[in-house]
Amino acid sequence: MNQLMMLFYSMLETLSISDSNPIMEILFALMYLVVGMPILVAVLVIRVVLILLGWDPVPVPWI
Repeated sequence: MNQLMMLFYSMLETLSISDSNPIMEILFALMYLVVGMPILVAVLVIRVVLILLGWDPVPVPWI
């Protein structure tokens, strides 16, 4: 699955570099958002659960 995503990213990167189309750049940015947001939400949920259990995994102030 990871290799498939990397292949897809490299194909998008090749298209955006060779074509330099603003639409492709917007699509590439949207792919990063779609992939990155669930990861960020999962990290925040895990951190909230650990804090509620009484263990602060990373004592860094909230952004």
